[in-house]
Formats: sequence, structure tokens, C-alpha cells
Amino acid sequence: QISEANTFSVSMAEKIARNPGELYNPLCIYGPENSGKTHILHAIGDLSTSEDSDMMCELHSLASLVDVMQANPAKVEEWLKYLRLLILDDFEISSVTPDLQLQLFNFLEGLVERDAQVVIASREPPIRMNYLEKYFLRFLEGGLLAKLELSSEVAEEQKEAAEAFASVARSTAPAALKKAEKPAEKGAEEDAKEEQPEAEEPAAEPPEDFLDQFLDRKSTRLNSSHIPLARMPSPA
Repeated sequence: QISEANTFSVSMAEKIARNPGELYNPLCIYGPENSGKTHILHAIGDLSTSEDSDMMCELHSLASLVDVMQANPAKVEEWLKYLRLLILDDFEISSVTPDLQLQLFNFLEGLVERDAQVVIASREPPIRMNYLEKYFLRFLEGGLLAKLELSSEVAEEQKEAAEAFASVARSTAPAALKKAEKPAEKGAEEDAKEEQPEAEEPAAEPPEDFLDQFLDRKSTRLNSSHIPLARMPSPA
């Protein structure tokens, strides 16, 4: 179920998937972890390739694309000629050197110039991406920026999980501290007591795992299902 806050972003993603390269290009989807970015990326690829069986589409993380650019530049040149949809997940540009940023920019700009759709997903909007070159920022902001919010259900579940974890941590901390404490000195009476065997105490039941406590109170639900992306083979 799509939350009301994400209705606009999801509807625009659907329009672009049905009309790749014709509306907003590039499309930059950003939002916090678990907001559904990867689900939407796969849905875009699945919808586009299902409506056009001849469409050549590639989905990569930014890191894997950079690896291909370095290891197989001929493949990248081939994509410039035939690719119609490029989807990039985990667009974390901070680890990409300025030289590689320029190569990546030229590649993406070349795709956009020939009306191939570029879709990227990241946690932050382009303006807040660390070490992003200014020309790259202008390129990304020249398309459509679509923000995703955590749904209220996911946010509440994360809050309850954190509270359950904190509760268990607080309850187990005193016992752990007592176990770690050592007496400074021992008198004769204490030595005599230590010589006598102590009665065995019944084993205490292990504390319930905080995830079990959380799941007993409320079951988790995903916002959407994972849709495998159909990929078209590269032309011979």
C-alpha cells in the first residue's frame, strides 16, 4: 500500500516507466532506508520491459557500474548505442573520484542526449551528496527529483523495535554489572563460606530476544513485494 506522502513520486515513476526518455530525464528518487526506493526501481524496469519487449535495460548499483566502466569500457560504449533504460541503485557518489565522476557524467549525459531514460536512487537529494561535482549536480537537478517518505507503519515498527531493544538492554545491564564486580578484600569468614559448596540454583530461563518481543506485539509488513527485473541481452 502506497502512503499518501509518496503518491506523487510513485505516480511520476509510473509515467516515466511507461514513457522512458520522453518526460523527465534523469529521474532521481531519494529517501531514507526502507522507504521503498529499490522496490520502485525494479517496478520501473519491469513495467518498461513488459510494455516493450525490445527494450534494452540495465540495473546496477553505482559501485557495480563504476567497476564495469573501469574493467570493460567497450561494454559502456556499446550501452551508449543501444541502451534505452539505465537504473542505478545506491547512488553513493562520495567514494567516486573526480576523474571517474567525469567519465560517469559523460556516459549518463550521452544516454540522456539520445533519449535513453536514466533513473537513480539515493538516500540524499543531489544538493546534499558529499563530493558531488557542480556540473553533475546541475545535470541531476535538471531532471525530476522525487522524494520518498517512510510510511507511518514502517516508522512505527522501527520505533517499537528500538524501544524493545532499549528495554532489554536496560534490564540485562544491572545483572552484567553485578557479575563483573569483584570484592576488594576477603575476610576469614568469607573464606570459610567459599569452602562450603553452595546449593545449586535452578537455571533461569534465557531472556526473550528483543525481536521476539517486538514481533509478538506487532507483525511486520512490507510496503511492496520485490519484483525481479527483466533484462534484455546485449546485441551481438
